[in-house]
Formats: sequence, structure tokens, C-alpha cells
Amino acid sequence: MMRTWKFNKMRGKIMKNKSSMKSIKKRKQQFDIDFEGRDERNFYQHILPNSLATTYEEDITARIYGGRFTKKGNLYYASSQEELILYDTTDPNKWQLKTIYSPNNISWTILDMDVDKNEQFLRQETLRVVTDEEDNNRRRFFGMMSVKFSPCGKQTLSSSNRCQLLLYDLESNRTIKKVEKAHQEDINSVCFSHHYNPNIFYSASDDCVLKVWDQRTLQDGKSCVGKFVGHSQGITCVAGRNDGNYLASNGKDQLLKLWDLRYMITPNNFLKVRPFKRNTAFDYRMHDFYLPNPLDQKRHPDDKSVMTFSGHEVLRTLIKCQFSPEQTTGQRYIISGGSNGEVHIFDILSGETATVLNDEQYDQEYFDEEDMCSRDVSWHPEVPLIAQTSFQCQIKVWNYESDEIKIKEVKSEDQSMKQSRVMTRSMLKQRNNKQ
Repeated sequence: MMRTWKFNKMRGKIMKNKSSMKSIKKRKQQFDIDFEGRDERNFYQHILPNSLATTYEEDITARIYGGRFTKKGNLYYASSQEELILYDTTDPNKWQLKTIYSPNNISWTILDMDVDKNEQFLRQETLRVVTDEEDNNRRRFFGMMSVKFSPCGKQTLSSSNRCQLLLYDLESNRTIKKVEKAHQEDINSVCFSHHYNPNIFYSASDDCVLKVWDQRTLQDGKSCVGKFVGHSQGITCVAGRNDGNYLASNGKDQLLKLWDLRYMITPNNFLKVRPFKRNTAFDYRMHDFYLPNPLDQKRHPDDKSVMTFSGHEVLRTLIKCQFSPEQTTGQRYIISGGSNGEVHIFDILSGETATVLNDEQYDQEYFDEEDMCSRDVSWHPEVPLIAQTSFQCQIKVWNYESDEIKIKEVKSEDQSMKQSRVMTRSMLKQRNNKQ
């Protein structure tokens, strides 16, 4: 079930932060130059969030499932089982709660949401209970699992638990393209490949397959232009690097994989390649994974993934992943939430785990394992700050702290006294020279 809200009315009027970072960004856009961009990325890519700065939980009464920063970084929007929550993050270190909105017809939870590039609209996805009259009035869940606004902001791409893909045009207010049986099972996640290209997009499903689509040739389930196989269980999330080449996927096989679009399986070889047949006895919602080390799984002979990471837990719910920001880190890292409450940061240059963010203040007697789950994570586009959602009805914010570098702020009175001392010394020196 899809809902679209006027996002600008929800957020109210927010003053823009006229910081040096934003002035540099404006100058880059105005003159189309990379002004100090390389230096900025080289500096920030070594500064990773490592300290739990604060938690936001006031007025939140249900589990937080999704949460992301907008592209400008001045807003953070989150979704729970009951509500949409909006924060003003103009000051990244001191968020201000803007509004909490309770949409109608929410079944179980808000599964996914996205904001358009102009921050005017927010679209949400949820489940709906449907009664099948032909099957003894059996109640079934029907819902849209994932949604993304197109780079142009004029369309939305959605996927359903009925193996469907839908392209919806906002201007004409109608579905312009619909693909039946795009996958064999639920389509858990969709995303576009590039910031400026609305034609190429990806889909990830419980059938263990990633598919590449071109909406210019979109007709039916046989019209996909490429595939990736390698996961042995369903795929919970696909995230594009927004460069048209690389994408990442999180799997219920407890593996996160990095893919290169130039090595996808082309339509000529579709019939020769079969994905893994997943172990149906394993239910990630209630079972622990059946192997101590997920890397011990048999590798698919047609697995063309560039890198494979492990160590995080993809259980209980559809755990999300995303690339780090291009402006500050050059998208060097991939971050993932975890069902154990941890945030893993993977380095795609070294192929190793860069760091793990873990709140050690959990009260194991008070919280169940399910309450520790962190389903979604988001990296601020301009500063080294990560926000993670929590089933503890909290949003946790991690920033960077260093014991080696401590900057002491000088008060205005102290500074003026310091300047007067310098002036006095210079005057005495001049007097001595004259004498």
C-alpha cells in the first residue's frame, strides 16, 4: 500500500546552515569544478564514527524500522510501526524534533519510505490485509516492500510481495509500467543505479537473485537486462553506489556482497545459469544461521561479486545497507545494520571490516534479543556521523571522537586578554629599541 505526503508541509520552515562546507558545495555546483573535493575526501575517509554521541527517544512509542538523512543532510526522517518522525538536523550534533505524524491504514509497520530530491514529497510503503473470497475467506498480506523516487523526481519505483515491479508517474498520477513475475518470490528491495539516470535500476528478491532493468525496454518479467547470482538465501537489500557501476547487496546468508555492473550475467546466458536453491528449513525471522562461519558456504560457480563481507547478523527483519557519502569518504565504505544491534563498516579498498559500532550499555536482562535489532543505518552526507534505528524505540547517533586531538575553546574574555598581552609586549619592545 502506497502513500505520498507533502514533505515540505511536514518539515516546516528550516533555516539553511551557511557553513563553509555548504558554501564550497554551492561554488562547486555553480562553476562545475571539483573545489578542494579530493582534499576533503582524503581527510574524512580516515575519520570514522567511533563513539555513541546521543540517543533520541522522546515521544517515540514503537519500534523504529527505517531512518535516513536527506541528501542535503538538514533533515532526518524515520518510520516506526505507527508513525513517521521528522527531525531538523541543521546542527548535526543537536537535532530538533519537528513533527510526529500518524498515517492511516498501517498494518504491522511502515516497510519502506523515500523522499524526492527536492524534499517536497515523502512516499511510504506498508502492508494491507486482503481477504480472498475464493480461498474460504483466507486472510493474506499484500503490500509494497520497497520504494524509491527516480533521480528526476517525477516517478517512483516500487516492488511488492507478489513479485511485481511498478513504475508510477507522479505528474499523471498513474502506473505507467508494471512487471508481473519480475522474480520468483518477494521483491524486498529496489534502487536506481545513478543519481542522474532514471532508466537503469536494480531489484533484489527472496529467490536469491539480483536483477538489472532498463525501463526503456521494460515489458514483462523476461525483459531484464542482467542478473547476479551468488547469495544462498534471500536478499534483504540492494544499494547502488550512484556511479552506474557498483552495487551492494545484503543477504539472509549473512553475507554482504559488492558487485560490478560490467560483470553481470547477460540475457544470452540466462538459461545457462541457475541460482542457489535456498534452504527452506531456515527461517531468518526465528532461527539462528546454521553455519558458524558464513564464509564456509559453497561459492556459486557463476558468482561474479567483487568482494564478500561477513560478521554482521541479518536476522529477524530485512536488514539494510548503504554506501558511505561521496562528498566526505568517496564512497569507500559500506555500512550495514544488524539484528544484534551492531553497525558494521566495511572497507571496499582493503576488503576488511573497518570498524564495528556496538552499544555496550545494553542491559541484557531488560532487553530481549529482538529489541536490540538495528534495521536501518544512514551516514550523514557532510560530517562523520551515523544514525542507526533501534527496536528499543530509539535512534542512536554515532560521531567521531579522538583522545589524541583535543581542542580547547578560548572564551572571548580570555582571547581579549591574550591580545592585550601581545600588544603590551610589542609596545615595550618598541620602547626598548628607541632607548
